[in-house]
Amino acid sequence: MLWLNLQRLMADKEVKGFDYRVVILTTAWGFWNLFYYPMVGHMFSFYAGIGVVAMNSTWLWLVWRYSRQRSGVDKEKWRRIYAKAKINRESYHEATLEEYALTDRPLEK
Repeated sequence: MLWLNLQRLMADKEVKGFDYRVVILTTAWGFWNLFYYPMVGHMFSFYAGIGVVAMNSTWLWLVWRYSRQRSGVDKEKWRRIYAKAKINRESYHEATLEEYALTDRPLEK
């Protein structure tokens, strides 16, 4: 079943309708099992757990990657906001220099 989720995510290349926190929990539990199973001598469960942790970790990585790509549409919006803020900051700096020029105080560097 994990393999089907992974295949579907790779085919769609987008995340929709799934809460990633569930997979984070099961992945964390899987890492604990990789520590616990050898201690109690359950080697078959340990080897199966390696596969489960690998699948869940890969799925989480792809979710993170595709979520960032999806939000890439907003990158242009953020670039415009940053450019506008930069212009405002420069004009603020120029206004501050003009205010200092009107006073007797020396400019601080």
